[in-house]
Amino acid sequence: MSEWQFDQTLDQIYAAGLTSRWDDALAAVARPFHGRAVTLEVHDKKRGELLFLQSRGVDAASAAAYSDYYVGSCPRITHALDLGSGEIAYDYAFYCERDIDRSEFYQDFLGPMLGLRYFASVHLVSDDERFGVLSIQRDARAGHVSDEDVALLQRFAPHVQRALEISARLGGQQAQSEGLIETLSRIRIAVVLVDRSLQVTFMNAAAEQALARRGAIRQRAGTLRAADRRDDRRLRSALAAAVQKAAGEAVIVLGRPPGATATVSISGIPTQPLEYGLFDSTVSPPPAALVLFDVHDPDSASEALAQLGLTPAEARLAVALAQGETPAHYAERSGVSRNTIHTQLARARHKLGAHTQAQVVRAVLMALRPSISDDQR
Repeated sequence: MSEWQFDQTLDQIYAAGLTSRWDDALAAVARPFHGRAVTLEVHDKKRGELLFLQSRGVDAASAAAYSDYYVGSCPRITHALDLGSGEIAYDYAFYCERDIDRSEFYQDFLGPMLGLRYFASVHLVSDDERFGVLSIQRDARAGHVSDEDVALLQRFAPHVQRALEISARLGGQQAQSEGLIETLSRIRIAVVLVDRSLQVTFMNAAAEQALARRGAIRQRAGTLRAADRRDDRRLRSALAAAVQKAAGEAVIVLGRPPGATATVSISGIPTQPLEYGLFDSTVSPPPAALVLFDVHDPDSASEALAQLGLTPAEARLAVALAQGETPAHYAERSGVSRNTIHTQLARARHKLGAHTQAQVVRAVLMALRPSISDDQR
């Protein structure tokens, strides 16, 4: 087998690890060994059960017969129990031709049903609980494997091991992701997941409805955007910070009273890269930030802040401050004197028990902050 052919086979092996489509990869592995069939099996050592079987060249009826009965009479499995990860097994290491001729497994199953006789396998997984093997199955004409075949199988072994690890861990991540998506889909508050490029990867029904209204927060080109240009810069900056730091929470208010506003909570999602030692690459779960938001019309925002004891005028000022406006700018935009604004701010501080403007902002954000509570599921 040339190095180019070896590399091509490795490409198919690792592609199978990423997609869990092993059929073509197994065929490519069997080819240089003149194998009529190839199997990938995982067995439970204590219970003697076949946990997993992926094959190429074995029909469904034969695979079922093997799983249901002949796995119990297979002498290869008895021999395999004593082998460690990476070790090679083949018939004439433990069986002579006379033993093969007397074996129920060989004479009633392997020969008549599949036209096979010899094998070579490599242990991919072996611990106290289970073992997994990749086996090349050959017919009588192909004969026993050669020393060169054994060496080639040993070269393939670590790559198949890594591909199986990738497949298993990605399968686990997918199951976790599917469970998360199912949970978030049932929540009545708007929930959005974004990846490291800030592209939306998921939104629940509440988020779809809110974004479709194209209010203070909306979706454009697959990303979350704010209607106001200054708000948009704040939103994008908060998202980027959450993705990079994967820690903490940012709460911002988008929109301008007396129109509808949106309070947005952005949290980074810590990810654990999956290290495989393969070309120094890692695979990380796609979601990088969790975005919760709630859209408030003027009345609902005022009602939420009224619970803090604020008047509608004080509430509008507090929301403006939470959006980053200065009291002077808000006074000019609202057509109200600065003295009036300073009076309103002083009253708001007193009602909220705040000593600074920053504490007023924090209290407003917490009051409007979207959260996932039990009654929203």
